[in-house]
Amino acid sequence: MRHASIEGPTLNLYNNQADETMTTRDIATEDAGIARQRGGLGAQWLRDGLGVPALQVSAALTLTLGLGLRLFFILRFPFVAGDTKFYVELARNWLDHGVYGLFIAGQLIPSDMRMPGYPAFLAAIYAVFGRTGMAVMVVQAVVDLATCVLVALMAARLAPASKRAAAATAGLWIAALCPFTANYTAALLTEVLATFLTTLALVIFVFVLGDASMERPLQSLERRELLKWAGWFLLGGLVVGVGTLVRPETPLVLAAFALILSVRWRRRADWPKLALAGLWMAVGLLAALTPWAVRNARTMGRVEFLAPRYAESGGDFIPRGFFAWTGTWMVRLRDAYLVPWKLRKGAIRVETLPQSAFDSDEERARVAELLERYNRDLQMTPVLDHEFAKLAQERTARRPLRTYLFIPIERMGAMWFTPRVELLPYSGNLWPPGEKWRGNRMDFGVTAGFGLLGLLYAGLALGGRVALARGAGSGATIDVPRDSHGVLDAVADGGTAVRAGLLPRDIGAGRAGAGETRGRGALPATAQPGKMEASAGGACGRHPPGVKWRDPQPGTSHMAAT
Repeated sequence: MRHASIEGPTLNLYNNQADETMTTRDIATEDAGIARQRGGLGAQWLRDGLGVPALQVSAALTLTLGLGLRLFFILRFPFVAGDTKFYVELARNWLDHGVYGLFIAGQLIPSDMRMPGYPAFLAAIYAVFGRTGMAVMVVQAVVDLATCVLVALMAARLAPASKRAAAATAGLWIAALCPFTANYTAALLTEVLATFLTTLALVIFVFVLGDASMERPLQSLERRELLKWAGWFLLGGLVVGVGTLVRPETPLVLAAFALILSVRWRRRADWPKLALAGLWMAVGLLAALTPWAVRNARTMGRVEFLAPRYAESGGDFIPRGFFAWTGTWMVRLRDAYLVPWKLRKGAIRVETLPQSAFDSDEERARVAELLERYNRDLQMTPVLDHEFAKLAQERTARRPLRTYLFIPIERMGAMWFTPRVELLPYSGNLWPPGEKWRGNRMDFGVTAGFGLLGLLYAGLALGGRVALARGAGSGATIDVPRDSHGVLDAVADGGTAVRAGLLPRDIGAGRAGAGETRGRGALPATAQPGKMEASAGGACGRHPPGVKWRDPQPGTSHMAAT
């Protein structure tokens, strides 16, 4: 994309010669002057280049090691999840038959079960490099490294001027060598592409917020400045729209940014700017999503800008009552495998449920009776689903804060501090430690190592936040998912999910910015966790009713046929 790198007018990523004695007014004046002389946002950095050769060498080394890490996962731990079949089948049918759909009962049926962004990504790779899973994984490795570069840019922009080189370097190293995202390049899933587009959108918004002209009254802007200003918001909305075609929850990024702008431009005099920004972001978002909605209206008979929440087709029965019941107690990824992701596939035993699933012995007996009825034929009928819905309503009525507050907080804690080995052939279990160590030392060591690494990232991010607050540097931060995954909404729909991660930019910018001040106004802060799919163990993808997958080459594995 032509505007993949967005920089503020005076940003030089590796320039440590800022004059710390300048006042806020001086800096704003200098920014405006440079913007006029050099063509506006991003021009100076593009002209100055990367700076000192030593930092170029460091960046090259970092990216080389990052590529090696990703190739290691690709070669040693390739992963095929349940959702992979959907994406591959959709991409192939799109290429072979010109139909975005699935074969059901031997007939190719148009579908809107999945957003088209990732199948289009696969189709493009298949058309250029051939239909191999290896080609997709290598391209994903390159895309993920590009995300690491965006993280470095964001870290630099949020750090004080004299610490930007250190912030960018730290952010790049941590992002490139983070195994929690590197291993997702070895899976044909949406995570890598979704993370890149989300991070790109945030880079745009972070640099836009740092533009000095954003603080000027709308009436004082010249026509060229106004068009440039609107163009960046349009571009941001467009990138979010493209990201939504990959993951339908991506508009949450726009919601977070709108909250920032609402706080920053809360004065009545700034409301015209707020309205203009919202308008152009909405235009960009709709420009990306409208072709998909038009296609659904013409092909599926309904206007659908996103994908169905439960990946259902018209007429499918969705056990919403059952999912609502799991939402009153389910916290761990393990429980998602044992309960919602087993629907229509296997028996669900009451003995596998945690004690938190019951408020009394009577309720436990009631759940056991309902599960026994399900286990007879592995069918969640409307009558049975209604009984689970009543259970969910009763549990929520007794303890509403549990359902709406405590359970989400517990999930978030579990996602932050659970070892991220869901795509690796390790159990993720550490208890009891002595028994696990004696049973499989490699499994225990890798699980413990990943767990400690997650805690280290959490500590570094927390330290970075504290350092930024104490230094009152170039501003606060905007959180995005970057490095670890887990369950957010599996409880609700038995589908896939992600956890809000620790962004290496937070770590790099915060650590480099300790005690540094430049006098610029701080950017408003917000945290907006994202959601991506944690397709662990190959069981997370829920096949829609009636779909039977055909083997493209009988006798070969799915990955080999890919």
